[in-house]
Amino acid sequence: ALRHFQQWAPATKHCFTPGPDDAGGVKHESWAPELLGALDDGRLTKPELLLKSLGKGSPKYKVMSTNSKSGEFFFFSADRKFIIKTVSKDEAMLLYRMLPAYQAHIKATPRSFCVRFPGLHRVEIPGLGEHYFTVMASVFDSTHKVHETFDVKGSTLNRKAKEGESCGKDEDWVDRGHRLKLPGPVRREVREVHEQDAEFLAGFGVMDYSLLMGYTAVSQQATPRAVWAEGGQDLYFVGLIDFLIAFGLKKQAEHVLRSAQGHSADASCVDPKAYAERQVQFVLDSVLSKPELSTGSRTPRCPYGDHCIRQNPQHKEECCHPGQPGWEADEEDQSASGSAGTLRITFIKARDLENADMAPGDLSDPYATAGLGLQRCSTHTVDNNLNPEWNCVVRLAVDGAHLGQELELSVWDEDHNRSLQGSDDFLGRLGLPVARLVKGGSVLVKEKLQGVSKGELHARIEFIPLAAGNGGPGR
Repeated sequence: ALRHFQQWAPATKHCFTPGPDDAGGVKHESWAPELLGALDDGRLTKPELLLKSLGKGSPKYKVMSTNSKSGEFFFFSADRKFIIKTVSKDEAMLLYRMLPAYQAHIKATPRSFCVRFPGLHRVEIPGLGEHYFTVMASVFDSTHKVHETFDVKGSTLNRKAKEGESCGKDEDWVDRGHRLKLPGPVRREVREVHEQDAEFLAGFGVMDYSLLMGYTAVSQQATPRAVWAEGGQDLYFVGLIDFLIAFGLKKQAEHVLRSAQGHSADASCVDPKAYAERQVQFVLDSVLSKPELSTGSRTPRCPYGDHCIRQNPQHKEECCHPGQPGWEADEEDQSASGSAGTLRITFIKARDLENADMAPGDLSDPYATAGLGLQRCSTHTVDNNLNPEWNCVVRLAVDGAHLGQELELSVWDEDHNRSLQGSDDFLGRLGLPVARLVKGGSVLVKEKLQGVSKGELHARIEFIPLAAGNGGPGR
């Protein structure tokens, strides 16, 4: 019971004051060591491991070269299992406040990519004032040689490694055509866990964190800290780092400046929710490999599905309907699948939308968006039209964590010049409980948009369970 209390009550600070024979007079505080030492049941963070690598009598630390702009100091333990990094007081206090939820998140998500912190410390040095530092477990396994490393944020604006920097960035990752080539079940788990991590971090109002990735050949012994590539050719190491940057006044001012320059969406500095959503989408679009899809032609599905009342024989030939071959889950549905399945949303049309463009002769330029958790998918924009027809299909992964959430369907007016007009204008939304949608069949939506004075959205939503043989029950 005492051990359980210590692990869940991080508000402990162990203070070490200098003794009479200590000429240096350095005061040291270790914050929440019981909690941090018990992360993952101590597999990476228990004090014995820390003392062996960093304690008295351990080999001399190594200075680490880094791309960081923060000006903080980094040191590796000689065995490269741990990293010591100095942090600001604000960052240290933020981590201290996060600790109970951080521990709970790791307990609930054992495969979490969030870096593990075995230590959070404050030292007071005579003549030099107070300093704060963290101890982090390395994302990589020191017994494996990592061939390339990348620091990915999900932004492609000025995200290219400079000459002499060994760690690539987002643009380098994309330019070199890299992907994490993972088996289907592992791919779904990586995507799901990363979204849960990003949601956890967004809840604390932090941004600017990175996904640190590297790979090694499998001629070496496998490690539980890595994920296998499809075909067993490589091992990938993945970790979320540097998640102690709050979206404070300085970052908000930077975001305003970038927005004025026309980079409100692609700059690194955006609000925490937008940052998390963008990184989740970047992982899906540019980090994870996509399963190979059939190149054969497919008859397009009728957007109304089993609600179609058209009797025209030509329409029956041109469009696939329920009960016909090709109607059930296709390769794209499975490639987008989460651990529970896929939501396939067909945005059909909208009617009588509000006009958000005030210039004479101009009408709204509407597009529709489907959102679930941190996932967002949008249709194309129909210019200058208050009654747009999209007939566009988007897909969202459904994980266990999504079953208690709402699918949000929203309509927006695209502002083509955001540096002058700001963000896109809201034209209404609908919220649909996912628990209702996963019961099977298709749901035809024809409802008045909420949050606005007028407008109606027509859409069809289907839940496609994960196919048998792919880690799920299938139809």
